[in-house]
Amino acid sequence: MNSFLKKFLMAAFGIAFFALSFLPCVFAQQAVNVSLPAFKITMNDVVINNNERLYPIIVYRDITYVPMTYNDSRFLGLETKWSSDSGLQVNKTSVQLSYNPEKGYGYPSLESAFLPEFRIRVNGKDIDNKNEPYPLLVFRDVTYFPLTWRYMVNEFGWTSSFDPYNGLIINSKASSTTTTTSTVGSKVFSQDFGSITVIFDRSTNSQPGNLYIKENNAIKKIGNPNYIYGVGYLQAGTYGEYTAVDKVEYANRWVYTLAVDPSVSPITSKNVRINIDTNEVQATDGSTISDTNKISTQVYSKDFGSVTVLLDRASDKQPGNLYIKENNITRKIGNPNYIYGVSYFKLGPFETYNPDNNISFVDRWVYTLAINPSASPLTSKKVRVNIDTNEVQLVR
Repeated sequence: MNSFLKKFLMAAFGIAFFALSFLPCVFAQQAVNVSLPAFKITMNDVVINNNERLYPIIVYRDITYVPMTYNDSRFLGLETKWSSDSGLQVNKTSVQLSYNPEKGYGYPSLESAFLPEFRIRVNGKDIDNKNEPYPLLVFRDVTYFPLTWRYMVNEFGWTSSFDPYNGLIINSKASSTTTTTSTVGSKVFSQDFGSITVIFDRSTNSQPGNLYIKENNAIKKIGNPNYIYGVGYLQAGTYGEYTAVDKVEYANRWVYTLAVDPSVSPITSKNVRINIDTNEVQATDGSTISDTNKISTQVYSKDFGSVTVLLDRASDKQPGNLYIKENNITRKIGNPNYIYGVSYFKLGPFETYNPDNNISFVDRWVYTLAINPSASPLTSKKVRVNIDTNEVQLVR
């Protein structure tokens, strides 16, 4: 090769390299900023020491993310598989290992996380991760899962709760052995709905707390233990009779049936639905199952289209005063021990509770002020309340 040709090729290569160095990196992974949670985390009754973890639990867009390491995924009852051909697969299993963190975290600040570019499947279903509001992330070369309702409840069957004082509490339902968590009488009516079986204890038609579900080979009692489920009530003069009604439906983690509250007068059966994760009972015929959902005539309300948020203003010191109205049904939401829509001020021995009507509603969350009367010192904090799960989160 003559010297002219060598010089030409070297110059061409240099120009190409120089030009490429200034091209936008369209093939690079998208980086996002993450942070460490500022609240306490408890998973399967284990308080997590995030400071000791090589792969810490992180927060992105106000959603907590957990790493899918071998130990962490098995601790939560999940199995992960990865290959360059099929990508990442995450499946719920019936095996749960003890907590075993990979220690080594000691960095004062966090580097960026990235959106993965490989295929992702959860319980056999493809995830369009780029279009997810809370996508899976890769942090320190480990895939992280968002703890959203979709994944925690719908896919993995976990339960969770959050408040500013206890932090985030997560319980997976995986079990290393087949267990029976509740005892049902020998006389039962049951109806199968695939992964869920609904069971009525028919030992007697007037027996409260007679509703159970079977899921993952474990049986548990659900609903309000003082109610009688799957029964009708007929009053004839001074004589009343409970009659078994084997009518039950199941959809989206809710059991639909009849229920009777024996403590109210007059006794009557009502159509209700029961959440199998939270045990919440809601009337589905526009009425209330008991006095717990009755609201005073002194209310402040704000309409957000299909949902109306209400604050019971009978007293500025009244806990459990937050309600929503949806589909013509009014129900209480949030932690029943908190006072909502109220600010607190203390000067020396004097204190005042003042109504605050600053309310917003976004993506099934109600944003308002709240006071925990059992906390010391008392203070009002901005929170958000999920109208489906009653979860209360501190907003910073």
